[in-house]
Amino acid sequence: RDIKPENIMVKNPGTSEERVVLIDFGISSTVTEAAGGPLVATWPYASPEQRLDPEKISARSDIFATGVVLYEMLSGHRPFGNGIDEDVRLLGISCPDGHQRQVDAINDILKRALMMDPSRRYSEALDMSRELELVGSTDFSVILRSDGTILNLGSYPAPVPPVPVPPVPRTP
Repeated sequence: RDIKPENIMVKNPGTSEERVVLIDFGISSTVTEAAGGPLVATWPYASPEQRLDPEKISARSDIFATGVVLYEMLSGHRPFGNGIDEDVRLLGISCPDGHQRQVDAINDILKRALMMDPSRRYSEALDMSRELELVGSTDFSVILRSDGTILNLGSYPAPVPPVPVPPVPRTP
């Protein structure tokens, strides 16, 4: 379970067979777990439950990571930087050139996908996909910014550990 931009590829670009595909979907964690190691995750895209209790990982964890990728695609940066606080608020997406209905719909989708409590997220990726399709397309010249209304994402039932920082080697 490692949904991140580097694992999203376009197959047959520019053709009628063009498709977006996920690569390395679960391979790294399966190999690591089989070897008796800790669960592998890319922290900026990992859901709170993935950080706290890998046994509770579900499709909703993947939806969280997809929400992080979507926010990053639209705004140009990750929604949480490298960490998640206990009570999370996030600036939504805004658009200075109209398209308010679509921007509001995107913010609603982001809010639901990025909820800290997994039970408040989409239960299936197909539900999120259908809502994204209903948003419709916008002109690619539209500029989106992350300075919109604040999205209250709630909190996870337990404190979320910070992003691990590797120790700095000491020189003699």
